[in-house]
Amino acid sequence: FVDRVMGFYYADGKIWVRNYQILEETATTAKEAHSQKKLTGHAHSTSLIEIGPRFVLNPIRIFRGSFGGQTLYVNEQFV
Repeated sequence: FVDRVMGFYYADGKIWVRNYQILEETATTAKEAHSQKKLTGHAHSTSLIEIGPRFVLNPIRIFRGSFGGQTLYVNEQFV
């Protein structure tokens, strides 16, 4: 079972999209588990790893409907 997280960020007038996998690792030996539990308080560690695809969207125009209707946003810098 693989858990994934999608990240959507708005910066520089663009929408940045990233795809991450949640990776949970458990210690293989008792010594590693003890030292890890001492540092973090847990016997396992959780981290995010970017697995892609990554892409950037440059919105030109956003409509109220699917393909038409009232214009909600216009990118004035798009030529």
